[in-house]
Amino acid sequence: MTMKVTDKGDKELESNSPVIIGQELHLIIQGNGGFTFLARSCMATEGTTNRAHSKSLIVNGTTQDPAVITNFSNNRGQNHTELKASLYAFHFVNTNIVSISCSITVCQDDDNSCPFQIPSNGTRRKRSALIQPQTNTLEKSFRVIDSYTMLVENTDDSVKSDATTG
Repeated sequence: MTMKVTDKGDKELESNSPVIIGQELHLIIQGNGGFTFLARSCMATEGTTNRAHSKSLIVNGTTQDPAVITNFSNNRGQNHTELKASLYAFHFVNTNIVSISCSITVCQDDDNSCPFQIPSNGTRRKRSALIQPQTNTLEKSFRVIDSYTMLVENTDDSVKSDATTG
């Protein structure tokens, strides 16, 4: 199972490329087919080391702030399972690095002991050895800037190149 943050066109964000505050992103959790995922909780924290500030995004599978993140949609196929939510870029006051950490519960599609209702996809598959529901934590970080910061960074770069060439 993996988690990634993509732009609106589903292109995964580069590790150091910034996004602009308010930009629509997608938070995507992917895994193998034959399983159903539930995003139990997602938390945003500042930075990657100092996590003094945080914001609850998803609690018990439900968004806490629809202006920041939508509920996850579940896309299941025979060979893959995907959860996807729209996330609108924001950052905390003293840092532009945001880390998203999600606890994901995973159940086999035919598991009656799953702690949440498994949507029916209308197909039946052979029953294999039962794998107990489990919860995994996935994390992804990205950099968010406001349009003013982007303008200043671009201006600073052009001044530096003019000073070195002139």
